[in-house]
Amino acid sequence: MHLHLILEEVYIYWSSIVIVTLFFGTSNAIVSFFKRKFFKPFHLRLFLFGLIFSYIQIFIGLTLYLISPKFNLWYEFSIIKVIKNKEARFFLLEYPITNLLMVFLITVGWSLSQFTVDSRKKFLRIGIFYGLGFIILIYRTLKLNSI
Repeated sequence: MHLHLILEEVYIYWSSIVIVTLFFGTSNAIVSFFKRKFFKPFHLRLFLFGLIFSYIQIFIGLTLYLISPKFNLWYEFSIIKVIKNKEARFFLLEYPITNLLMVFLITVGWSLSQFTVDSRKKFLRIGIFYGLGFIILIYRTLKLNSI
């Protein structure tokens, strides 16, 4: 079995783990914000797991991107042909950019939450940025299934 096929399977399962972690993290942050809960070590761990799992996903995704046979389309097509070809554009441009944007948003949410001591502000910042990352991940997953 080829390495990229094994890595694709790992990536699919790992994406599912990230989706679940971000869903629980986002929903926990929103509920805790509205219920005016205090930021506890449980919340720290939950949000940190979401951050760590998303970083592992981006590492697996970039590795898969570089060893995938679809990466050779960069050599076969010019940039104009990649942009015009729907499938090539998705796999070579849109997919990695949405992955990077998702991880960037989650990192910003985590970083901003570390700068404040107020629990409500922490939950609000994490809820917004983890939620945006979660929405991007769901959008990308649904678009992948439609191609």
